[in-house]
Amino acid sequence: MQEDINNLEQCGRRECLEFQGLSWEESENTDQLVIGVSKLLQVDLSVKDISVSHRLSPASESNRQPTISAPFGSRRIRDSVFNNRHRLRAHNKDHPKARLFINESLAKTKMLTVQEGKQFQVHMDKEWNNILTEG
Repeated sequence: MQEDINNLEQCGRRECLEFQGLSWEESENTDQLVIGVSKLLQVDLSVKDISVSHRLSPASESNRQPTISAPFGSRRIRDSVFNNRHRLRAHNKDHPKARLFINESLAKTKMLTVQEGKQFQVHMDKEWNNILTEG
């Protein structure tokens, strides 16, 4: 039953992406911020392509800018943005204090699984490094 609920929640996030690192302003237009990022990605995007973007509530202990959640009108457009996110590397290299990231919108259980996988990968990288330096 819980797995069905988690799958349903994830299904609802399928067309969403999360944009991190965008500065918050009092009367901002989050759709325009997402379109601005898409220009960095060289993806042609208009307001009609975004359903309703909005800021997510920040974690209380975090001093990061709140993430923008942007659901797209089609999977094709969403995938075009997501698959070109590597183009942010040049921006992030030139602006180390204003780095931008685009992630898939994951349900909490999926996010925890991804975090556990990353922690395991870091652990294995350290172990592999130890083997190489000792040998």
